[in-house]
Amino acid sequence: AYLFNYKNATGELEQKTWGLGGNYLLGKARVHAHYMKAQHDKSAGGATRQSDAVLALAVTYPVSPALTVRAAYYRDAGSDVG
Repeated sequence: AYLFNYKNATGELEQKTWGLGGNYLLGKARVHAHYMKAQHDKSAGGATRQSDAVLALAVTYPVSPALTVRAAYYRDAGSDVG
């Protein structure tokens, strides 16, 4: 888990980010999951705020000592992006 907050030198723009993730070994396959939420001001004074929620799911499988295959799914649900 992590938490990140940022204000610029004038204190006008702000960004807040947090996330949580992990992985679990199932036989030879490893399952990964991660969620992240981010918000940041797009203008001075925070009149508009962009928001993103990202979900990541993946499975990693070692085919041989030199080759590992990973299948992943990512979903980014954003608002006020444009």
